[in-house]
Order: sequence, then structure tokens, then C-alpha cells
Amino acid sequence: MKRLDALWRYQLADLEYDKLENQLKNSKSRQNLLRIRKFLIDQQERLLIMEKDAEKKHERVKKMTAQFDQCKTRFKELEEGYGDAPKDDLDSVNTLLNEYTKVQGEIVLIRRELYGMIQDIKGVESKLSEMRAKITKARKDFARYKDEHNKELEASADELRRLQSAVKKVEKEVDAALLERYKEIKKNRSAPLALIEADQCGGCNMTLPSLMVSQVQEGNRIFECENCGRILYDQS
Repeated sequence: MKRLDALWRYQLADLEYDKLENQLKNSKSRQNLLRIRKFLIDQQERLLIMEKDAEKKHERVKKMTAQFDQCKTRFKELEEGYGDAPKDDLDSVNTLLNEYTKVQGEIVLIRRELYGMIQDIKGVESKLSEMRAKITKARKDFARYKDEHNKELEASADELRRLQSAVKKVEKEVDAALLERYKEIKKNRSAPLALIEADQCGGCNMTLPSLMVSQVQEGNRIFECENCGRILYDQS
């Protein structure tokens, strides 16, 4: 028996396990779960930012409303003061008129800004309402797809355990150093072992030196493809 025979059997079992595991990871229900989870995280972050922005706008409106009320009160006082002012005291009359005009202008500006702020708040609240509705729907969809995926996992649990058991059983027959190298290569290659096919690496199709092919066939030494790094294996 060649040194790599057990490792080859290990890879066959390992790839079978990976195949089922990847099917579950890439299932439609799980992909929908990941998509909706990302959507919910993004929307929650946006919602928080918009709610804080809306809160600041409401505070600004409250302050402006208070300023508006103060201006209206002062405007009324000036109107009453103008009516009571002696008409022959031109300095007093002019002072009142100037302040009256100033306060009147402030009222116009505040009213205009208040209107713009209120319209802005209405727009923000409309978007917030729409966003909350989308989040509510997404949560329901997430729960539905999670239930679907859990059923998929449950249905495949026995088969996964069987395949995992098969992997562990063959693993006991594999040389520890070879197994360690196999796992290191697997970080970059899904199948760390490659068959030699027509003097080529079955992983990347690079033509191999005849001497190397012969030595791999003898099975006494371990060779890796210089191009893709896979461990070369001859099944003959």
C-alpha cells in the first residue's frame, strides 16, 4: 500500500462532507437569511441616525416656537406702546417704530424658517414610517427563512453525522504529518490531493517531469505540484 492511499481515501470522505455542508451553506433559505440580516443591520443603523436627526429638528422647532411667541408678545407690547406714546415726542415714536419694524421682520423670518423645518420634519417622519414598515416585514421574512433553514439542517443532520464519522474513521489511518500538510494546503485548495492524469497534475493541468511521475507512481516519496501546490497522487 502506498503512503498516500489512506490520505486519498480521507480526501474522498472529506470532500463528501464538504459537499453537503456547502449545499446547506449555499441553500436559498440561508442566502436569504444572510441578505435580510444585512438589510436589517443597515436599516437599524440608518433608523437610529434618522431618529436622532428628527429629535434634533424637533428640539430646534421648540426653541424657534418659543422665540416666535416672544416676538409676538413683544410686537403686541410695541403696538400698545405706540398707541400710548405722545405723538409730539418724535424720538420716542421713531424708537418705537424702529423696534416695531425690527420685531416684525424677525417674526417673518422665524415663521418662514419654522415652516421649512416643519415640512422637513414631516418628510423625515414619512421616511421613518416607511423604514419601520420595511423593517417589520424583513423581520417576518427573516423568521420564515430561519425556520426553513432550521428544517433543512434538521433533515440533513443524520447524513452530516454519518459523513463526519466516516471522515474521522479514515483520519485514524493517515500519517499525522501528511494530515497536517493536507489541512494546510486545504486553506487555499478545496482538494489538496491531485491525481496524475496523462503526466499532468489533475488539479491545474501542468505537465509534470517524467522522473517525478515515476517517483510518484512508486509511492515512496511525497511530491507537490510546483504550480498549484497540491500533493500529487497516482491511483494506478
